[in-house]
Amino acid sequence: MLTLFTADGSPILVLNTRRGPVAIEARCPHMGAPLSAHDVRRSTIRCQGHGFRYDLYSGACRTPHPLAGRLRRFRAWVDQGRVIVQSESPG
Repeated sequence: MLTLFTADGSPILVLNTRRGPVAIEARCPHMGAPLSAHDVRRSTIRCQGHGFRYDLYSGACRTPHPLAGRLRRFRAWVDQGRVIVQSESPG
């Protein structure tokens, strides 16, 4: 399952994984290139721009690069058959 929607002006990608739903900003934190479901392999997503790989569960970049940044994640869970997405609290 894949859903792409916009919240607060940011494209959000929701993926159904073995661990449950995962919600991430659908843009690479490095330079804003689009992220899409066809670039997901195991627990990582690959940026279409420069090929950086990000961990879906932690948001950490798995490609060593000082400017890679961290993937913005959102809290996601299933409640009564619906996927709920909530922005992560800063800090």
